[in-house]
Amino acid sequence: MTGTEPVDGGVLVVNYQTKIPPARRDAKVYTDRAFAEALAVPVIGSTHPFDWWRSEDWEAVRRAVFVGTNEV
Repeated sequence: MTGTEPVDGGVLVVNYQTKIPPARRDAKVYTDRAFAEALAVPVIGSTHPFDWWRSEDWEAVRRAVFVGTNEV
């Protein structure tokens, strides 16, 4: 891979609460559902992958990354 291959999809993992420990952050990324649904890429709050990793729920990670979601 040279970094020039096109990307066919992806998931945006976000959380604006960087000063709060991961376990105490809000699970919802955006409070405006219409805004989240209008985004071109699926969005997941950072607490979800953190919890999935902590509980070793690899199937949840696969579903989120390969199927996608507009998690609000």
